[in-house]
Amino acid sequence: MTPRIDSRSHRIFARFRWKVALALVLTAVSREPTLMTLSALLSVLGVFTAVIVLVRRERFEPDRFGGWDEALWLMFLSHGARLAHVMLG
Repeated sequence: MTPRIDSRSHRIFARFRWKVALALVLTAVSREPTLMTLSALLSVLGVFTAVIVLVRRERFEPDRFGGWDEALWLMFLSHGARLAHVMLG
């Protein structure tokens, strides 16, 4: 059975996917398309998202996705790309 999420959580997840896609496209067209470039772009997007969440004074809500979840997902992917870069040499 597929879990259902509310419309706000769905919008947050869709926005997260767009940001990841944007980072992938910008990495692909950069002078040096590497995992470090992807990591840097995802970090910038994660920090930008966290700043917006702070300005909006959003609270962490454990029963739905929010801006804090999006910022944490972006930072998690950023660190994963950086780790992959280190592991692959």
